[in-house]
Amino acid sequence: MTLIIGYGNTLMGDDGFGIHIVEKLQTKVNNPNINFILTYQLTPELSFEIKDFKKVIFIDASYGTPNFSIACPIMSDVNSTLISHHLNPKLLIDTTNELFNIDIEFEIYSVLVEKFKMQEQLSIEMNNPLNQILEYLKKDLTNF
Repeated sequence: MTLIIGYGNTLMGDDGFGIHIVEKLQTKVNNPNINFILTYQLTPELSFEIKDFKKVIFIDASYGTPNFSIACPIMSDVNSTLISHHLNPKLLIDTTNELFNIDIEFEIYSVLVEKFKMQEQLSIEMNNPLNQILEYLKKDLTNF
């Protein structure tokens, strides 16, 4: 079973990229083995939601020079603790694996965005990355 998590703030334009993509996927994917979560940020409590999945796919937007990238599952360690209001995907997976003695496979799809505007829609620049991720996932997910 696969879980796809889209996260970000939809009131801050492109920061809501992960939410927008997962909303589109929910209307296109017809596979009972694929589930979805929409959330503003990753939190430790998500460990209880993701523990039953073999694979978790994270989709979001990050602050940086605009560029679409598919981040590989191996990320450098980030100085973060569980006493925080958010987590990075690797720390969430590592925490879940440790708590439940499991080994979840994961992927991260992230778009770098230079600035986040207060608006509820994505900017026109997000159309290309959005379509690229949808096409890539179409190849990865069966019955899409």
